[in-house]
Amino acid sequence: MSLSGKGTAFISIGIACQPARQLYENRRHLSSLVGEPLAYGSSFFNWLMVSADEVPRLLERMTAPIEAGSIGLPAGVKVPVLLGYRAWMFHDGPNATITRRKLRQLIAKYEHLRQNFLDLCSRRTRHFVLCNAQNNLATEHPHLSDRMTVAFDDRLIAETRAAVDRLFPTGRNRLLAVARADRLKRPIRRRVRVPAADATEWEGDTAAWAAVLSRHLGAGQGALQRGSSATRRRGTTPIAR
Repeated sequence: MSLSGKGTAFISIGIACQPARQLYENRRHLSSLVGEPLAYGSSFFNWLMVSADEVPRLLERMTAPIEAGSIGLPAGVKVPVLLGYRAWMFHDGPNATITRRKLRQLIAKYEHLRQNFLDLCSRRTRHFVLCNAQNNLATEHPHLSDRMTVAFDDRLIAETRAAVDRLFPTGRNRLLAVARADRLKRPIRRRVRVPAADATEWEGDTAAWAAVLSRHLGAGQGALQRGSSATRRRGTTPIAR
């Protein structure tokens, strides 16, 4: 899920389910760090699977309604897609079960989620969370032939940051990029957080994510020192600034 308070929002922007899950798991931790209660809720990117290089363009897509003709059920594809984008509604299939009535409901659902996303982005301070650390991306993605990319590089991170700044110029935008080390195209100069490796299928390690989020928010030195042992074991490696 994504999280929001009166002045702050943490917003998943892909590329799969892990950032939504970890924002939910760390909601109390984040509330304490930002100094206001954060409620969890649904948003457009939470449970999509999105090709990494499609994220900036999909952010731009959020300015237009999801309507009849926006969602398709292509032959040979197991789940619905956002037409014109490599974005798969992974949890809304299989296509064989989707009737015309269900398709209308799906269109209404994603339009509602799009509006939720825009509401989150109305907060004064926005933290956009982009993550490719989910372990099963390469093996479980059902549309490998659709050219889903999972790697992050400097260009993607720069384009994503530019997109959110262009779309939401009022207030403050911060981008948190979380990646597996083997899914970074080097050299990389942009700041990326690399959690310690975990054995989860897709969920991620909550303690490692807590360390990622603390570092991202610049938690006080005392808190970092108290957690330094755990951070070394399960925390983050800042690849670049």
